[in-house]
Amino acid sequence: TRFWEIGIGCVVCLYMERRRGTAHSLIPIIGLGLIGASCLFFDGNTPYPGIAAVVPTLGALFIILAWQNEHLLANQILSSRALTFTGDISYALYLVHWPAVVFATAFFPTGLSPLSKVMIVCLRFLAASVLTFKIEVPIRRGKLIKTRRGVFLFAVSGVLTIAVISLLTARLTPKPADTISTLVSE
Repeated sequence: TRFWEIGIGCVVCLYMERRRGTAHSLIPIIGLGLIGASCLFFDGNTPYPGIAAVVPTLGALFIILAWQNEHLLANQILSSRALTFTGDISYALYLVHWPAVVFATAFFPTGLSPLSKVMIVCLRFLAASVLTFKIEVPIRRGKLIKTRRGVFLFAVSGVLTIAVISLLTARLTPKPADTISTLVSE
């Protein structure tokens, strides 16, 4: 159902292969504006994915169309050290995002303070950095694991570790209903 988003990227890629022109300076600014508007105005009630997905997808499209123009302000912002670092660790951030949300929700069912939320975001960045630079990059460069058998054993041990942690978490984590009933009875 979301294949059209990847399809847009493919069409833009083919278009850019044939045309090496420069994009108007407003194009990436509009793209950043569309993505920013999605962040600001989309909430839990926004039907997503759905027609609302057009807004950030078009935003990404406009940014991709203008990537060749290094002198544009939007491209200079997007190639800043902080944003490129975030891009480097983005897959690991994706991996640690939901566990962080689930654990925070389970252990603090009444909610988190703004400081706690900032600390969780910082911990996610730290965990993602460690995953990226101590595990992913060395594996990719063949420095951590050098044989196919080693890669296989590493993958199996990772899956088993995650399974054990998941089972333990499911058994030991307070359930929101249990926590709420305990709070109500006190």
